[in-house]
Amino acid sequence: MRKLKGHFPLVIMTKDKLFGMRDPLGVRPLCVGKVNGGWVIASESCALDHVGADFVREVEPGEAIQIDDEGLHTYTGKNRRSTWNLHI
Repeated sequence: MRKLKGHFPLVIMTKDKLFGMRDPLGVRPLCVGKVNGGWVIASESCALDHVGADFVREVEPGEAIQIDDEGLHTYTGKNRRSTWNLHI
């Protein structure tokens, strides 16, 4: 994450895992929700409403998450800081 420049959320999906990352300053939002026993990652909380998902939490600035069969796992780096959060 430190080598990437800019403000971004990032989501990657593989066959059996879902990854989400938020930029270190937390300029862009990234939310986690649950629907029908599964997980949802969205760039804005209002997107969760459109798929009928319940809001679980925001991904913190500089945080990376992994969702797999065992649940939600959190990875945080050093020097996390947030200038502001956008919760729509």
